[in-house]
Amino acid sequence: KSYGDEMITNLYGGSGGGVGVSEPFLLAMFKGPRGRGGNGGGAIEIIAANDIILGSNAMISCDGEAGAGGYMFAGGGGSGGSILLAAGGAVKIGGRLSVDGGHGGVKKGIPKKNQSDVGHAGAGAGGRIALFGQSVTVAENSSISILGGRVGNCENTHMDIRSYNCAGDNGSLFIQSDIESEMSLDHTVGAMGTRGSLLIRPRSIRPAYNPLGLISSCQSGPEFDFASATQPSRISFYIRLGNSSESDWDASFELRDARWSYLTSKSTIKYTAVVGLVFGKEIRHKTNYIGAPYDDSHIGMMQTILPVTQRKRWIKVDIRLDWTKHIHDIFIDDVYLVKETPFFGGGIRGLSVGNFFGGSNVWFDEIYVGGDTTMGFRCPFLSANGTLEMDRPLSKGWKSDEVGDESKTRQMTRHESHISLRSIYQREDKKYIVPFEGEEGRLFTSDVKFRHDDGDRAHEKGRVLLGSMLRLPPSPEAHGDDTVMNSIDSSTSSNTFGKRPHKHIWYGEHDHRSHPTLISGAIMACSTQDFVTWKHEGVMLNYINLTDMVDGSDGPFHVEKPSVLFNSLSKKYVMWMLVDNVKRSLGMAGVATSDYPNGPFEFVRTLYPDGNQTRDQTLFQDNDGTAYLIRTYYYTTTYLVPEAVMQPTWESVKNADGTINFALSYHRAEYEPGYDDYHDIYMQRWRMEDKPWKVICVNRSTGLEREVPFGEDEICLDPFEYKKVLGQGNPMYESTKNGIQSRFLDPNDPDNNVWIPSSVPNAKGQSWKANYEAGTCGKRSIDKDIQLFDPNLPSREQPNRGNCSNIVDNPIHPTLPDKRIGKLTALEQRRAKYVAVSRLTDDYLDTDGFLTTYEGELEDGADLLTIVNQLRSKDDSLFDWKMEKSNGNSEDMIRSTFQDHVIDRYGAIGRENDHDDKQYNVKFGDRSLFSPGCVIDGDCIDN
Repeated sequence: KSYGDEMITNLYGGSGGGVGVSEPFLLAMFKGPRGRGGNGGGAIEIIAANDIILGSNAMISCDGEAGAGGYMFAGGGGSGGSILLAAGGAVKIGGRLSVDGGHGGVKKGIPKKNQSDVGHAGAGAGGRIALFGQSVTVAENSSISILGGRVGNCENTHMDIRSYNCAGDNGSLFIQSDIESEMSLDHTVGAMGTRGSLLIRPRSIRPAYNPLGLISSCQSGPEFDFASATQPSRISFYIRLGNSSESDWDASFELRDARWSYLTSKSTIKYTAVVGLVFGKEIRHKTNYIGAPYDDSHIGMMQTILPVTQRKRWIKVDIRLDWTKHIHDIFIDDVYLVKETPFFGGGIRGLSVGNFFGGSNVWFDEIYVGGDTTMGFRCPFLSANGTLEMDRPLSKGWKSDEVGDESKTRQMTRHESHISLRSIYQREDKKYIVPFEGEEGRLFTSDVKFRHDDGDRAHEKGRVLLGSMLRLPPSPEAHGDDTVMNSIDSSTSSNTFGKRPHKHIWYGEHDHRSHPTLISGAIMACSTQDFVTWKHEGVMLNYINLTDMVDGSDGPFHVEKPSVLFNSLSKKYVMWMLVDNVKRSLGMAGVATSDYPNGPFEFVRTLYPDGNQTRDQTLFQDNDGTAYLIRTYYYTTTYLVPEAVMQPTWESVKNADGTINFALSYHRAEYEPGYDDYHDIYMQRWRMEDKPWKVICVNRSTGLEREVPFGEDEICLDPFEYKKVLGQGNPMYESTKNGIQSRFLDPNDPDNNVWIPSSVPNAKGQSWKANYEAGTCGKRSIDKDIQLFDPNLPSREQPNRGNCSNIVDNPIHPTLPDKRIGKLTALEQRRAKYVAVSRLTDDYLDTDGFLTTYEGELEDGADLLTIVNQLRSKDDSLFDWKMEKSNGNSEDMIRSTFQDHVIDRYGAIGRENDHDDKQYNVKFGDRSLFSPGCVIDGDCIDN
């Protein structure tokens, strides 16, 4: 008999056979054979965490040894040993396992009459083999032997030797498998370029079922126990079906909230699977149903989500669960097929895969259970009413402060003058002068046509726009990997699936807010061939990889409006995007590249294209491969004109008390030589007529004086008195009673310098004395160095100083409107929206400086690419890159979005120097022709 139990609870080796003598000394009686017993078989235990695979040329043997012969008695055969193989995965036997017992020895001596069997030894029993695993597979060409040994020369005996119980018993083979199907690792095929996958072969014999609601006590595939209920937000895997089979159904994938052993122990259950899928001629799906391994009766109640299933190719299955709402989505090959379907259950305890009776081989690979790294993104889908729907972030565009203010006028300024200050015009009823009458001048003009409280347009959900599409040709050789739509095995007979012409890939930003104040997310991509079915191509560029390479500001950053072109020179896919922060204060462009249209993309840089902020842009590629960046921007143009200088209102020269000084008014308005002749009354001075009448008679003896009244005949008494004349002004006339006065107007007289012209606010007038001396005449002696009683006065020459002096500093003139003769100043600003088309460099990573601009806005939020169609209809040359230079040669010209100020010099006559409107700088006379400022620096007043 075999030792121990069939499960090999204790690992025993086989025992040796008995010796063929009764006493030890008898062994020395013969030289041979001596009847030695055979050795027992050994014991081998192999335990593996994963799989144990015994190849076709491998063998594990623990056989017992045969007993030796003897002259009197032969040796007994050794018993077989033990082989225990235990694997956490699969046990696959393709070679030989053997624990046979050893044969009994044969007696060599001459047997006595009627004792032909006496002396032959007994055989050893077979050993034990125990195999443990989730799946145990014994190949058809393999061999497992547990036979007991034979007794000596049994074929020549004349008696039934078995009646003496000398033959060895057969051993035991114990197989414990958690599943009924054959499971193993296939190292020849794997998903996503790997070289290994889980292979499950179908059972060829339909198993029996227990009566508990058709719940089988066995399993058709492995089950993974999470040890406790968990709530993963994403479960994905790849499945591959073999060649067509006898059955319509090949495999199942189920999420359970309890272990299978627990479910089979219950007398009643509500469901066995929380979410399940079956694969075969179709792909079907259902939640919270009862299904038993190998049982396909429940499949008829499941919903078809894909009516046709391709074989011998990997199919990607992606399940995403929302445990808050208890809804889930399912993607097949990244195509959104099951949308927000409810389910019941508090968590997932186990994951089970299996196959069906009569089905094909099934491969599983890359099973993922964990968090949803897609951030809840969903590709577009066609709604019941035929519209394309998608949950997109808000499309924001330009901010309100970037659009600019509304148009506004310049505040009127009233220039007061001596006329407006007269009492007749200072009336409460404003009868004669209406202040601020007329239209205000324009200070700022906004030619922005479309504006909203949010900016250039209302913030609204984004759309799937043409500018975010990349069209791929049917050949994968043209633009890299074009098999992203459907991965096809080389063993497939037809390699054309998924390669219909012109697959389009849409790129879009996806903002994911894990916290109200934090923005995370990524650029996602979806592909389509018919604009009905869309495939999620995955994450192209995560926001965490963005950096501000212009100012070095901190994030977090987010992206808007990504667009992709293929560069045939670099063989790269180049993505342009808008990059901004949470406050939207940057408005930069970003560039990334990838070797494949479905990413991933590597971030390259951020920039301000052509120096401008950008919030609305797209890419365009011309037929010759030249690429363009089309974008909008706002710009404020400043219009410069000479500053308006108020023209003076002529005013009479005033005395200190405000009365008019008529003589000085005339002299300073129109040069009068008589007013400039210091010696004009030299004769009257000689005759003392320039002083009031006063004649005195003086007594020569006493010195007494007496005044002689005007008009009396009385004369001084000579020789007693002599006459003293102090003045002979005729008191009979108003103009002579105080003496005849000179008409000369003295510039040194303070009374003549009280009044300074002030009718022009910006002008700086100086005193008449300073102007008198400012000309080429310069400073001079008022009396021309001629004494009052010089006898040459009658013959003197009187020069006209009106040509060399600024005596006339208040000429009579009409009151004119303000003249724009001042410094250049910003009269008005105008803000408008423009479209800039910038040519990209050969590698598409920057603009090359060649651009053209168009003023205008697109109506109704139209995509920027619509401008391309409009331009194409006008000219074969899409963008006007040629300009005529002054020499007539046509060559590329670099333009800029930064415009020069518009300067209007029309009517800007007269002075333009900064000092033309002032007669001095700091103090009177510092711009006179004789001043250091004039002589050295050339800062001179006009003569």
